[in-house]
Amino acid sequence: MTTQGKVNEAFLSTLDNRTFLTVIRNIANHYGISEDEVLEEVCDNEAENIMDYITGSIRQPVSRLFNQFKSNLS
Repeated sequence: MTTQGKVNEAFLSTLDNRTFLTVIRNIANHYGISEDEVLEEVCDNEAENIMDYITGSIRQPVSRLFNQFKSNLS
């Protein structure tokens, strides 16, 4: 069984470096944690969907990327 953390990790691996850093920094700033802690949290076996962590103006464009990623899994 694939955990949500593994799905999040796979999604993040598809992003270009700029988008990856934008997403990680958005989450880090929102929760007041380091970028390393973000990666640990969103890739953990108990992680929620990565979209549950993302806030602000990047949420909609990242959601489109995430939905495209999910459709490519099918």
